[in-house]
Amino acid sequence: MSEKEKDSKSAWQTAQVGQLLIKEEVPVKAYILSVLHSPEAADEVFQQVAVIALEKADDFELGTNFRTWAMSIGRFACLEYIRKRSGKAFAASELIDMLAEESGASQEDPHQLMAALHECLEQVPTDSRRVLFLRYVEGKPVDKIANFISRTLQGTYAFIKRLKAKIRECVERKTGFSVVPFEEGAL
Repeated sequence: MSEKEKDSKSAWQTAQVGQLLIKEEVPVKAYILSVLHSPEAADEVFQQVAVIALEKADDFELGTNFRTWAMSIGRFACLEYIRKRSGKAFAASELIDMLAEESGASQEDPHQLMAALHECLEQVPTDSRRVLFLRYVEGKPVDKIANFISRTLQGTYAFIKRLKAKIRECVERKTGFSVVPFEEGAL
C-alpha cells in the first residue's frame, strides 16, 4: 500500500470515528457525568475524549463496540481530570476501577455500574457518606477520620469495611454483577 493510500485510509477511518462520536455523544457524556457529577466538567472531559478518539482513530476496529471503546477513553480521561483538579492521586478511582474492571462484568455496561453506585451511595446516610468522602476522595488517613468521628481506630476500620460491603451488595443487587471487594489493605 502506498503512502498516499495509507493516508487516505487513515483519513477515512478518522471520519468514521468522528461520525461515531457524534452518534454516541449522549451516552458517553452521560457516563462521564455519572463519574464527575458536573455538566461543565463532563463537557470538558468529553472534548478531551473526542480529541483522543480522533487521534487514536486508527486503533479502533470498525464493527466493534465503539461506545465501549469511547467510554474506556472517558474513564481514563475522568481519572486524569480528577487527578489534575485534586493535585494528587484520586483515591476514589480505586472504587471506579473496582467496579469497571474487577466486577466480572463486561466493559459494555460501565454506565450501569456507575449509575448503580450513585444510587447506592445516595442510600448511605449523610454522615457515613462523609466518612467515605474523607477516606476515598480526600485521601485522609483512617486515624484522622477516627478522631473526627470520635471512634477508635479499629472501630473506624470496621465501620468503613461495613459501609463498603453494604455498597458492594447494593451494586450487585441492582446490576446482577458480582463485584469483587477491595483488598483488605485498600482501606
